[in-house]
This record gives sequence, structure tokens and C-alpha cells, in this order.
Amino acid sequence: MIEKANIKNICVYGVGGVGGYFGGQLCRGLLSSPHHKQDTEYRVYFVARGRHYEEIRSGGLTLDAEGQGKVKIKPYAVVNDVALIPPADIYIICTKSYDICAAVESIKDRLTKDTVILPLLNGINIYEKIRSVSHEGIVLPACVYIASYVEKPGTVRQQGPEGRIVFGRDPRNYSHTPNEILELFRNTGIRYEWVDDPYPLIYEKYMLICSFALVTARYGVTMGRVIEDSFLKNILVNIMLEIRSIAEKKGIKMSEDIIEKCIDVVRKYPAGTKTSFQRDVEQMKEHNEGELYAETILRAGEELGIQTPFTRLVSSFETGGAKWTDAGIQEV
Repeated sequence: MIEKANIKNICVYGVGGVGGYFGGQLCRGLLSSPHHKQDTEYRVYFVARGRHYEEIRSGGLTLDAEGQGKVKIKPYAVVNDVALIPPADIYIICTKSYDICAAVESIKDRLTKDTVILPLLNGINIYEKIRSVSHEGIVLPACVYIASYVEKPGTVRQQGPEGRIVFGRDPRNYSHTPNEILELFRNTGIRYEWVDDPYPLIYEKYMLICSFALVTARYGVTMGRVIEDSFLKNILVNIMLEIRSIAEKKGIKMSEDIIEKCIDVVRKYPAGTKTSFQRDVEQMKEHNEGELYAETILRAGEELGIQTPFTRLVSSFETGGAKWTDAGIQEV
């Protein structure tokens, strides 16, 4: 018998590649599941912005998932301001890392001791960022495996293997097990892995996405090209080794074959897959996740006394008239 947590309102905060995919799958699963129904038992709200928000509001979200085809997704409501919806019982936060603190700030006054925050971001310090804004609620440290992006306003495309969420216990609320969320994910077909201590897996995923993000953005090549080019692969592997050294210094044990495992994961992606960080740099967006990747490693290396020459090598470069730094894209 699963103990219910009385979850009613679910807010998917950020409907880009990650939020659009998992939020879309959740809505689709609720419509087809014999166990749950949207509107009657659960209400899924999307928080989006810009033209993407306008398209979803007027015609729904188009989710183009590999092997599943295109489907039109309509949440209970879509808004461009979280204040326009009722307080949620669970916030699935899918913003970029540079927006995470602002997102939590916008819901801080709505949080209770029972509110669950599930951040679907691939960073090693996301939990700390959230807790720096609010000590309320239950925060489930997580990482995600997915290749998806906003193809055009109103459309999210996913490539490669199905998306998967890895998450675990809140270090401050260790006894809490989110049974209803686990049941909801099972019944709506969302792939997940629940572990007591998610940090080894969070570091493994960070090693994968951070190293590939830095190299693909620095050299303007796809993920497939990186593992086929000996020069680029050497830089990639050395960045991974720097991240492993940081993890081990923090007492986080990683498997001996973790580097090979990371590369094997990428081999399953289409050869032309780009990282989201690379796309942001190429499109010269005002903000990017340079802080999440390069700055985090460099800062941790300095604090722990670990040399990070390969991360430093790729952490400051010019491309297309701009460079990425901790302040984002800057014209040069």
C-alpha cells in the first residue's frame, strides 16, 4: 500500500528541451493512464516564456519524441508568471542553471515543509543553489539523461534513447521517500531511477555533460565528432579526470570505468547531436551555462588544491565575435 502525499498541483517550471519533454510525457501519460487522470486527480501547469509560451498557450506543446512521433500536449494551464497559478505541491524545475535561484525566489513564499522541489538540471551544486534561497520544502537532488531541445517556438524535439531521471533523498530530510511521485512516474511511463544517495550518479552525469559541453562549445563540433577525433578526445578525457579528482577529494566514489561508461552513453546518441551549451554559444545567447561548467570546476579546483589545466584551456575563447565567461555572452 503506497502512502499518498496528497499531491494535486504539479508545476513544470521551464518548458525548454528538458521541461517540455518530461512535462509533455507526464501530461500524455495522465491522459492514457488507467490509474491517474489530469484535471480530476492531478493538474499539470507549465511555466514558459516568450514566443514559446505564446505558441503553447494558443495551440499546445508539440512534442516530437524519437520513436513516438509528434503529439500535441495540452497541460491544465500554461502561464508566463508562476504567480498566476495556485501553489504547487511539486515544482519540477527545468530552467537553465543561471535562472535557478530566480526561479526558487519566485516560489519561495509558496513553499511549505511538504512542498517537493525536483530540479532537473545537470550540475553538482544545484542543491546548494536552491538551499541558498530557501530552507523550506523537500529538495530531491537529481540529474537527467536526455537529448532534447526547442526546435521552434511551441515544439520540443527529443533524439536518441528515452529521457531518464535519476534522483534521491534530500540530505536535510533523509527519511522522506516521495512514494506518490514514484508511483506517478511509473504509471505515466516516465523512466526514472530512485537511489538513497544520488550524488555519485549526479557527478557521473556531470562528468559526461560538462566535458562534452566544454569541448563541443570550444571547438564547434558535435558530440560524435569529439569521440572520433584523437585530439579532441584527449582533451575530453582529461577534463573528465579533473572532475573525478574533485569528486574523490569530496569523498564521492566514482567507478573505475566511469570515463568509458560516459563515452559509451554518447555513442548511442545520433552522431550529429549538439550539447545545449554549444547551441547557446553558437546562437550567441545573452546568457549561457559557462558558470555551471567551467567556473564550477575551476572554483572547486582552487578550493581543493586540484590542478585543472584542461578545463582552463577551454574555458575562455572567442567565437563568432563573442566569448563565454561567468557573465555569459559578451561582445568583443
